[in-house]
Amino acid sequence: MIATALSAHLFLEKKLISEHLQEIYKEFNIRHRCYFRSDITYYNESEPDPEKMKAAKAEGEKQRDKIDTFYLGIAMARREGLITVPQAKEILTEAMSEADFSNLKDVLFVGDATFIEFEDMFVEVRRSGTDAKLRGYANGADSEKCRKYLEIMVNYSGEGTPRYREFVSDEFRASVYKKQEKIYKRYLYKGL
Repeated sequence: MIATALSAHLFLEKKLISEHLQEIYKEFNIRHRCYFRSDITYYNESEPDPEKMKAAKAEGEKQRDKIDTFYLGIAMARREGLITVPQAKEILTEAMSEADFSNLKDVLFVGDATFIEFEDMFVEVRRSGTDAKLRGYANGADSEKCRKYLEIMVNYSGEGTPRYREFVSDEFRASVYKKQEKIYKRYLYKGL
């Protein structure tokens, strides 16, 4: 009903929905107008041999978790005050030199994902809780930059660089899912 009402209103106004959307962006000062999503599956879901698929899925889950814990390690270290934003910039720059992290604002754990916040956009990386998949989202004003950063970040190998290991120990990185669960349960049962 709402879509029909909007369509009728726009028809009477002789306005395209894209024009209406631009008016909304302007009226409410919406800067982050571009949104992209990336889903990476780490195994062949069409594999006919169930044993091969099971083994490939298990390997895929390891790769998914390696990448996810790389980002979560930074976010949890930030949360616990073990690293600063400038140090997070150094870590990310060393790992992904093809991206510019100079306007990085923060790296945050947001309940089920790592939120990498820039002054003009964000990238969010999260693992699927049920499959060997990694999901990424980017939102900002510059579509080319959003696409580029999203692809770089979701396709990072998850390897801990020397600078990463200097601030995020292997033991700390191995504990991030327990930390994540503890934070989530605290929120769930006690609220904000």
